[in-house]
Amino acid sequence: MFAVVKIISVFSIFMTSGLLSLFAQNEGILDKFTGSQVDGRVYLNWVITSGRTCDGTRIFRSTDSLSFIQIGDIQGICGSESSPQPFSFTDENPVKNQTNYYRLELGNIGYSDIVAIIMYDFGNRGYLIKPNPVTDKAEILFTNPKREQHQLTLYDQRGNFISAELSNENYFTFYSSGLSAGVYLFFISNVDKPNIISGKIIVEH
Repeated sequence: MFAVVKIISVFSIFMTSGLLSLFAQNEGILDKFTGSQVDGRVYLNWVITSGRTCDGTRIFRSTDSLSFIQIGDIQGICGSESSPQPFSFTDENPVKNQTNYYRLELGNIGYSDIVAIIMYDFGNRGYLIKPNPVTDKAEILFTNPKREQHQLTLYDQRGNFISAELSNENYFTFYSSGLSAGVYLFFISNVDKPNIISGKIIVEH
């Protein structure tokens, strides 16, 4: 599975144990903090810049970007005085079909910016339609972690060809305008590989 990843800058200052907690990313301690979602897990990666160290790292997750719970702890000295140091953490149980927000607390330094990852559960079908039935437009989401080119082909219930389009994203945008109400069949195929996802989408007006 794959999900869309975006960075949300945070400008407010948190109070921790009565002390001002500065943001590590804004202080030039973190070179980057990114995340990706593959096969139901979220992989977080970050780099502590050369010449900076901290006393352990705590990883937090939230589903509303406000109330965070700790989900991981990397103990010991993090970073190095001589070279940039990469770190990683895997969230084995992110919350399905919601946006998961992550942030780091670098010991004795402060918090990172927040990484937001939309976590979709495709189940056995290999796709998710939001919304379905469709009255105006919907997104057909599927797994495409390597951004390979896929084709969406649409047919009516009688097997008559309706349309086809290409995308390198992990979703297709479906518009119902111009279509009669009813059930339509779709197929998503990898242009370079023989894998096919098929399903039904309902149009209501």
